Amino acid sequence: MKRLLVYITLTLTSGNLFSQQDYQITHYMFDNLSFNPGSAGMYNDICVTMIGRQQWSGFTGSPQTALINVQSPVEIVRGGLGLTYISDQLGFEKNNIARLSYSYHLPIGSGRL
Repeated sequence: MKRLLVYITLTLTSGNLFSQQDYQITHYMFDNLSFNPGSAGMYNDICVTMIGRQQWSGFTGSPQTALINVQSPVEIVRGGLGLTYISDQLGFEKNNIARLSYSYHLPIGSGRL
């Protein structure tokens, strides 16, 4: 029975395996737009955030991540628009991610939701 389980496990996992790893940012308090697209345009001005992270500095293939967020309120769409660009490198793998965010601002009393 044990040999049968080992054989089945090896048969199922002998093909090509692919995996992914999310980028790592250590300053989450400055990166609202990536984790909460609903925060786009909540400030009254254009807001630009840049974050860089380099781990194991000096080693070949060390993890490096760079992130740029741009967000602004837009009256025409009654909300806010945001753009996020992420460049992530981990060993031989390089990823570039671009995201466009939209949030609708609902006026409630003297504030907005």
